[in-house]
Amino acid sequence: MRPDWRTPLSAVVVLVLGLALLPSAAGARSQDGDLAGSGHPMPTRSHPEHWYGAKKLGEVTAYCIDLNSGPPREASAWTEYTNYTLHRQTGWGGPRGEHGNGTRKTLVAELAELSWILHETGPSPSPDVGAAVEHAVRLRTLDGTAQERKEADRWSAVSGAHPGTVTEFERLQREADAFAGPYTLDIRWNRRPSSSNATGELAIRVLAASGAQVPGRHVTTRGSGALEVTSTTRSTGPEGTTRVWVQLPVPSDRAVTGALDVEVSGLPGPRPRLFVPREKTIQRMIAAPEPVTMSWRDEIHLEPEPWRPTVTTRTRDVIASAGGAAVDVVTVAGGRPGHGFSGQSTLLGPFGTLEELAAASPDTAPSVGVATFTGTYDDEGSAEVHTSALEFPGPGYYSWRERLDEAELVLSPEPPSWPQLSETSVVLAPSVSSELVVTGAPRLGATVSDTLRVAGLPDGREVPGSEVPLLVHASGELLGPMPPVETEGGQTCDAVDWRGAPVAATYEDVELPGPVLEGLLRTKLEDPGCYTATALLSVSHAGGVVAEVMHGPGLASQSVLVPDPPRETPPPVVPTPPTGPTPPVATSPPPTATTPPAEVPPPVPTPPPVTAPPPEPETPRINSGAPIREVRWQLVHVGLAIGLLAFATRVRRSGRRP
Repeated sequence: MRPDWRTPLSAVVVLVLGLALLPSAAGARSQDGDLAGSGHPMPTRSHPEHWYGAKKLGEVTAYCIDLNSGPPREASAWTEYTNYTLHRQTGWGGPRGEHGNGTRKTLVAELAELSWILHETGPSPSPDVGAAVEHAVRLRTLDGTAQERKEADRWSAVSGAHPGTVTEFERLQREADAFAGPYTLDIRWNRRPSSSNATGELAIRVLAASGAQVPGRHVTTRGSGALEVTSTTRSTGPEGTTRVWVQLPVPSDRAVTGALDVEVSGLPGPRPRLFVPREKTIQRMIAAPEPVTMSWRDEIHLEPEPWRPTVTTRTRDVIASAGGAAVDVVTVAGGRPGHGFSGQSTLLGPFGTLEELAAASPDTAPSVGVATFTGTYDDEGSAEVHTSALEFPGPGYYSWRERLDEAELVLSPEPPSWPQLSETSVVLAPSVSSELVVTGAPRLGATVSDTLRVAGLPDGREVPGSEVPLLVHASGELLGPMPPVETEGGQTCDAVDWRGAPVAATYEDVELPGPVLEGLLRTKLEDPGCYTATALLSVSHAGGVVAEVMHGPGLASQSVLVPDPPRETPPPVVPTPPTGPTPPVATSPPPTATTPPAEVPPPVPTPPPVTAPPPEPETPRINSGAPIREVRWQLVHVGLAIGLLAFATRVRRSGRRP
């Protein structure tokens, strides 16, 4: 049979078509090969085309992991795995080995380190970085001494020719040790918003498996509801941590709800992407995992918190007068802004001393009354108001005890400790009395002095909250003499008009350390009449006069009457004898010797009888020595009359002698 020439031609056509349909190392996957610019050529004697660095797998940057298998461009198809166990390859030389034929597995921690390295170096690493990445990948995927030795030779050749690869490799190793996953999103409130403080501060960081803070991760924060993010955080920064500030409205009248969402992105997944070829003798490839995002959310619900205002009071008048107004000044802080408040303040007292006040209990102490107060909190929750007025009934120490009425969302504060000196007043009702004391009976030449008695001041004279006590000084005068008033019952000083009375003695600014002071105005009474004492009492504190009281003249206890001395009665007047010769009076025996008779003098005329002058009418005695001088002149007149009468009688007798 003659052969048909068409048979060989048909065979050739079939062969050509078959070859065209078979996968070709050069044509079927022309995109699978070396990634130019991301590694270094490493020609060898048997393989001048060898490349050390990144590969391209379609649009993916990848790295080979099976040292003793064929190049990836010979693969006909790829299958991607994301959740897998990676078996290493072992053996070197001879026919191509199957990928993943080793007994060792790549550890989870090693896969996490590869994920970090692949993620951080990106899709277009530099030549040194690409070569450093391949070496890091080979060390974590080979198995056995033969492969370790082969990889050491390869790395020695590349790093010897390109020293920068060593620097990049060491950097990647350090970062992988520190920042590889798995990761923990650590978010903590430095200050979580609360009803009393609705601002918040949040600390954000991502912790690697080593515990290190991962730097440079992108942070996104979103507030919802009533919560507002007030900061502009974008990254964990070079230190691997950042802070976020938020704000909610203060829930003064109703509840407030909000939420905060935080996302941290740019973290590598736990395993690289694994691409497995259909042919078992072609190298597998790994690529950077898809980045993962870690999320956190916190919802915040704030209920209106009861306000807890503080209340302090101070008495309006630390030093007051009995019968004066008692007012408490109330200061509140930390209240509910814009809302009203009310309360009561009880005035307790009187107490004799501050020690007595401190020893008393406010629950059993005497009460003067209850004052009330009302007001409105300002925008800061503060206010100051005065209570209604009570009246201080008498001298002593008084202290206030306040209470805030209950209100919606307001808790009344506990009462302060007892007593509070700022709430305490000392009340004065000073009075002074005077008593003129005469040594012996009231008469001319007697000594008089004044005794002052002070009442209505507290013992010890302490002033609450001050180390300076009350000081008491007195000034006074002794007035007189003034003529007494004649009444049916005799003379009296009760109705004397003391206006214009002379001043017999004075004293000024004499301190009274106690309630009684004696010996004032000590004076000798030299003129008769009425005397009285006056006094001005001054109470001062810290240089200022706080009270004055005066008693005027004329009170019985402070007046004394010095009577006129008794008048002397003049002797009786002797009647004048009749005129004529007076019979001789034998005064001695007759002489025995002869003596010439004496001449008889002529008779002396008898002088007219001497009579006492008529008494002069009485005149008023006004504050002088006139009454005494008048008596003395009358005695002189009487003495002259008696003397003249005696002289006349003697003359008559001497004229009648023989």
